[in-house]
Amino acid sequence: MEVRVLRRDGFGGEIEISVAGLPAEVTCPNVTVAAGQNSANLVFSATENAKTWSGPIQVKGTSQVDGGQLNRLARVGTVVWNTANRTQIAAGFRNSRDLWLSVIDLEKGAALVQVGEDQVLETSLGGKLEVPVKIARGEGLAGDLKFVATAVPGEIKPGDLTIKAAEKESKLVMAITNAKAKPGLYHFYLRADSKVKRPRNPAAIAAAEEHQKFLDGLVKSLAEETKKVTAEKDAAVKQSQQDDQQLKTVGQKRDTMVKAVTAAENVVKAATAKQAAAQKAAEQDKDNAGLAEAVKAAEKELADANTKLAAAKVAAETAQTEFTQAETKAKASTEAKTKAEATFKTQQDKVKRVTDGKKAADKKVADVKKANAAKDVNVAIVSTPIKLRLVATPIAIKLGAEQAQLKAAEKVQVKVTLERKYGFAEPVELTLALPKGVAGVSAAKVTIAKDKQEGTLEIVTTDKATPGAHAVTVQATGTFNKIKIAASGALNLTVEKPAAAKE
Repeated sequence: MEVRVLRRDGFGGEIEISVAGLPAEVTCPNVTVAAGQNSANLVFSATENAKTWSGPIQVKGTSQVDGGQLNRLARVGTVVWNTANRTQIAAGFRNSRDLWLSVIDLEKGAALVQVGEDQVLETSLGGKLEVPVKIARGEGLAGDLKFVATAVPGEIKPGDLTIKAAEKESKLVMAITNAKAKPGLYHFYLRADSKVKRPRNPAAIAAAEEHQKFLDGLVKSLAEETKKVTAEKDAAVKQSQQDDQQLKTVGQKRDTMVKAVTAAENVVKAATAKQAAAQKAAEQDKDNAGLAEAVKAAEKELADANTKLAAAKVAAETAQTEFTQAETKAKASTEAKTKAEATFKTQQDKVKRVTDGKKAADKKVADVKKANAAKDVNVAIVSTPIKLRLVATPIAIKLGAEQAQLKAAEKVQVKVTLERKYGFAEPVELTLALPKGVAGVSAAKVTIAKDKQEGTLEIVTTDKATPGAHAVTVQATGTFNKIKIAASGALNLTVEKPAAAKE
């Protein structure tokens, strides 16, 4: 449901839209109309447990104005005379006193599509997000579904998403690669137009199915039970195979670690002998600088060998622990597999006994369903809302100090720490921007390499540098998926006056 905002007297702040008066099992998340925006879309969702209900609801807008909270109830527009094509002939509308919501529980909806986890997603210009999408299809909805992002500017709009008929999950990819995209908070949703096949007279089918209620309920219960038993058996077999393979893998790893310890011990033994020989030679010829250096090298080699030996022993102990755990787990999963296979055999015998009794009842239901053949009905499938906060840059910089002081013809180094967000890992270039009228101060460009966080900017003054306190800016620039991004930090730079020349 679209909510439009009429702003007055130059007001441009954020407005939170909420819905009150909803029945149990029906929800509608709040949405925010960001500054500069004039509309938002509310998405209502009903759970499978929702009951028939009808009543008035209220849509409210809340904002902060002049330090106080301002609330406004939405007015409701109702169509009193529609037209075949509103773009050519306007429909007739009027204000309505109330906004009514009705919930119908006689049949299920076409599908429930959930995008993300009802949290605000955040990225920057140039960023990319992959949001999980889950779909639960209702009765009669078949075929692929093409979802289109709705109520979102084209600069931010993600590509269409097609969910195949057999898929229950997918991912919505949002890549902000349009330089004209404006930072802000956006609410939108996915929509797919499709057809759902439903019977003409569900009541007639329900009456026929009542005749077979006991057997049909028993078969359905048995089918679910069989499905569960089969899944448990398959899972137990698979788990046993995995645990056996893991035991083999961990055993090989343990053996490798033990061999590594032996090899490391041999290296330590050789290094010890080498160090002793070097030490003895150096003591016999104490004035020989080369022998002294050889002792140092041998000592370093021995220390390195001991370090590697210690690491090898730790790895071997860890591998032994993993092997013991894997051995225990493999034994337990083998016992679970044997038990699950026996349960599965018992279940198969039960299925065979019940299946024959169901055939006669199925024929009668089939005849009634044939007389009430289903037909296609057009439906619009709407996802849960998507909340996206877009910021201007994926980086922020922090200076090692807020101020620096130096004399003319001097240098000072300023450490710059880079905070990377939203997966940004590309190189960043640091430059120094000076206020107008400041001369004799400069800094060479510095590049913080890919995946690195720190750099040092060296500020240099000449003997004619402008003295005084200057508010300079350290600028960081880069490219994120071909989008130029930037951040800056303020530095108070004081240049001392040169000392007066002595006569």
